[in-house]
Amino acid sequence: MRLAVTLIVAALAALGGRALAPARAAQAEPAQDAQALATIAAKIQELRLENERLAAEIELRASTMTAARVPVEEIGDAEIGAALARWRSEHPAEVEKVATARSERAKQTSPDEIDLDSIPMSEIVQVLSREGLGNERRQALFQKLRDAGRIDEYVAAIEKLAEANPNDPDLQVALGHAYLQKLFDVGNTPEAGPWAIKSDAAFDRALALDDHNWAARFTKAVSLSNWPAFLGRGPEAIQHFEVLLEQQAAVPQREEFALTYLFLGNMQQASGDREKALATWKAGLERFPDRAELQRAVQLAETDSSGKRSSSR
Repeated sequence: MRLAVTLIVAALAALGGRALAPARAAQAEPAQDAQALATIAAKIQELRLENERLAAEIELRASTMTAARVPVEEIGDAEIGAALARWRSEHPAEVEKVATARSERAKQTSPDEIDLDSIPMSEIVQVLSREGLGNERRQALFQKLRDAGRIDEYVAAIEKLAEANPNDPDLQVALGHAYLQKLFDVGNTPEAGPWAIKSDAAFDRALALDDHNWAARFTKAVSLSNWPAFLGRGPEAIQHFEVLLEQQAAVPQREEFALTYLFLGNMQQASGDREKALATWKAGLERFPDRAELQRAVQLAETDSSGKRSSSR
């Protein structure tokens, strides 16, 4: 189709004309050539799928207008969606190729390289869920999403995934995190309360599916520790941290387990039980001797305790 040819040529031009410049290509490294060709092929595949979608939409509009003389503006998204769904069901290989290309591109994209003005939300979701992505980089990306005004879009994307996979505890955890990001977005306003409740409910659903889901229980406990004191959720947060300590003792040690000792000690100290807090921090330091946060907590607690003993004499 003429539209397909136009789109493909435009894609090649947008990629810097590498496929149309043999003189420069001859000077490129073989690996660069292969990468460029792979990128072009993936882009062409996407454009073909989009072209077919447009063709299905145009065909549907034309047939509807001819048969019933319905104005174009009265044709709903449902009819267009049905036509697109039919095309996808008839071309599963094409759809799979495009999905695979997008997934691979998302896996290779660094959070620092993401252009939030153009990248699809589906790829942002994949980057944020990537194993090995540190918490600092993940939170930095969330901040970029808030700055770009796309947190609502992210929340909607996770809600859709969680609804489609209701028995996946990790998606419920992701949903809880998404609601927390929205809470951070609205700040200290009356809107924060409903988002906190929705987030807490998502973590509860995750724990109902998997009682040993560390991320669900830990994030729920941390969130509850930040609820206003008059709501009385502090003891519940402490209980969740204590359960985590029991569950952590039965599985191979992970670095994030140190945070359970740190937060539990903080909660115990805030509730007035300084000796118990110090014991918790020391227990954590025995397992994680290199954690600076636990070292500081123990040092400050011991200094405070010795100071009080000196003043009491």
